[in-house]
Amino acid sequence: MKIFKVLCLLLVVNSVCAAGYSSNATVTRVGTGPLYANACGTTACAFFTVSPVPISAPGCADHASGWHFATDTSTEIGKQTYAALLAAYSSGATIRIEGKGTCLANTTVEDLLYVQLSK
Repeated sequence: MKIFKVLCLLLVVNSVCAAGYSSNATVTRVGTGPLYANACGTTACAFFTVSPVPISAPGCADHASGWHFATDTSTEIGKQTYAALLAAYSSGATIRIEGKGTCLANTTVEDLLYVQLSK
């Protein structure tokens, strides 16, 4: 019974801690404006889709909406992140992107942790 409890705990921890990431990816879709802000429940939010699809996304990020990551753009860091993602989208630059393993901004889209642009 103890082994069963430990396995169950590990499954819960793994599903909570899993974070989606994608290397050598491109931003394929960007969504922003009042519709997306309302979807996040904040004053400003942006959604992003990348290709290839993120690996190891948390259970909450079911990708049913087609979006992979969301970020709050009402903060200075959020604005900088949004600008970097728009630059990557516009130029077709290769990026590495990773989520936080949570879906707090939107219940089905993973919160963005960081993005790295490459030439």
